[in-house]
Amino acid sequence: RTVAEGEDAAFPRIVTAGVDGVVRVWIPRRGEGGDVAYEVGLSHQADGPVLCLDICPVTREQAAVGTAGGRAALLDISCRTDRPPETWTAFSQEEGPVNVRSIAFVCGRRDSRSVVTGGSDGSLSRRLLRDPSDPEGSLMSQERKIRPGHPSPVVAIAARPRGAEGRLGDAEGKELEENEIIVTGGQDGSLRVWDLSIELDDSQDMLKAAAMGGKMQLLYALTGYKVWLGSIVTDGKRIVSDGRDNVVLVHDFSVDSEDPLE
Repeated sequence: RTVAEGEDAAFPRIVTAGVDGVVRVWIPRRGEGGDVAYEVGLSHQADGPVLCLDICPVTREQAAVGTAGGRAALLDISCRTDRPPETWTAFSQEEGPVNVRSIAFVCGRRDSRSVVTGGSDGSLSRRLLRDPSDPEGSLMSQERKIRPGHPSPVVAIAARPRGAEGRLGDAEGKELEENEIIVTGGQDGSLRVWDLSIELDDSQDMLKAAAMGGKMQLLYALTGYKVWLGSIVTDGKRIVSDGRDNVVLVHDFSVDSEDPLE
């Protein structure tokens, strides 16, 4: 994953992680001749092999990783502080081993942020976050399950960019442009579109809303079109997915129709 920052966006920071469990943040340094070389600005040993990684698209200073042991971690990748990583158990191991197969930041209205994790048993969970500068740390709520889960491992999660226009969540003809819409993908090729919006009024703060849990509503699903899903991405108007069949498919929701799902 890369993070473009500052004027020199041609040489962004790079975040890498692997099955050895080591997460590294690489910083570009310019030499006297103008050449750019990367050096390690931060290194963190995770609780187990790292299977997934995402970077917060809003702050660009936090990364989330998921491991084979069902654990997740939130890291400060600004390389300007020595703040230790915040870790939590995304999936309990009481009923058998569950790995974190996918992870994604979800950013919504009034600066709400959360991390969604997908498990190797098909389950999904969500953790709300505070502002990264909060002295109490970023982790806010307890882990909350998102139901119903997938019948196969959740290998991909894609969040609609905050402020993006599009009818991705418009399954019932409603305007949902400000809502926190995500797409989850199962290894069996099934896609599910969710509304995870947290509804706030002037009397509520994010902590109170976290206790209420938010919507976490399944809007609709797409199934039967692919096997062995690989990855997914969305811009709010389209869902693009690939898989083991070497075919890239685009579900386009930008075309006007009496039925948004046609």
